[in-house]
Amino acid sequence: MKRALDNRGSLLLLLVLAVTAAVLWGMRHQDAQPPASLEQWLRREGIAGAVIAVQRNDGRVSVRTIGAGPAPGRAPLDATTTLPIASLTKPITAAVVRRLIAEGRLSLDTPALDSRVLGEHPGDERYGRISIRHLLQHTAGLDQRMGDPMFADGKLVGCDAAVAATLRRPLLHEPGRHMQYSNTGYCLLGTLIEQATGMDYPRAVRHVLGLGTSEPLSLGPSVRAHRQWPMSPAQWAAAGAAGGLFSNAGTLLSIYSSDARDRSIVAPATTAHGEWYYGLGWRVWPQVNGYRLTHYGDLPGMFSAAVAYPDGRVALALLNGRPGKPEESSLALLRWLDRELHSPGDSPSRGRRKPSPES
Repeated sequence: MKRALDNRGSLLLLLVLAVTAAVLWGMRHQDAQPPASLEQWLRREGIAGAVIAVQRNDGRVSVRTIGAGPAPGRAPLDATTTLPIASLTKPITAAVVRRLIAEGRLSLDTPALDSRVLGEHPGDERYGRISIRHLLQHTAGLDQRMGDPMFADGKLVGCDAAVAATLRRPLLHEPGRHMQYSNTGYCLLGTLIEQATGMDYPRAVRHVLGLGTSEPLSLGPSVRAHRQWPMSPAQWAAAGAAGGLFSNAGTLLSIYSSDARDRSIVAPATTAHGEWYYGLGWRVWPQVNGYRLTHYGDLPGMFSAAVAYPDGRVALALLNGRPGKPEESSLALLRWLDRELHSPGDSPSRGRRKPSPES
């Protein structure tokens, strides 16, 4: 009898713990649930406008616009509106790196950083063991204990400052041991791209990815448009290969759809991970019948997010405004985009259809 009571007590305790854990998880992730109405979510977050674009695996494209763009009174938001994409730059940087690896101009697993990049650093010999794989997968061990070196006093200082500050510190751990998101790692990849191609970063992106000169893709906004954004054109450009690109929905759909078909993106993580890990340029979410890819970008005055699948399906959002709680907001927005991508029909629900520049 006593043993039975003890068993019942143990089961009751386990049940209480399970319910408590579920409640706490729900409280923590309630803001990360996909919004029932994107318009309401945008209003709640104080975001003025958005471009939502979807490309199906058969190439059909639809674009939906909500609210105001960055320049009231000028051209309305559409598939051709050029907007900042912040860290959605990283999948583009990674795509260029993978192409250069395929051409034999870079190598995935040999040491990536030589004296031209490192210069004088703290004498930590482990820097010499960092590979391009480590930089792409955010496992290089770059020290961010004092905060992200891309920012100083809350302001973006850019890649040059971030690299200089980082290389003055020893690594946190042996490359490949732990995963920690690093803007500086992608700044270093931008330097490697420039060294391998003999071109500056934006020219190298265009050349390696085969983009025409008419495709809107630039580091930072034009001088004419710079008043639209809280940061100067120089600050945007300084974000470089880690987050400085401006583009539009049509161009990005084309780039990401082609990129997502590259199965090398899902190269296995070199370190333990949970339900996702960083692949070669995207966050990879393994699924029963494959995987999905996600990324988001977050800088003052803007927010961006993209979901992609290996069959070429892509959904992305470019927001004219910045929500609170970026990580939770990104999860909510990415789940909404994923739902839209799986909805029937040609276009996002209740959306106004517009052709992309390429269709």
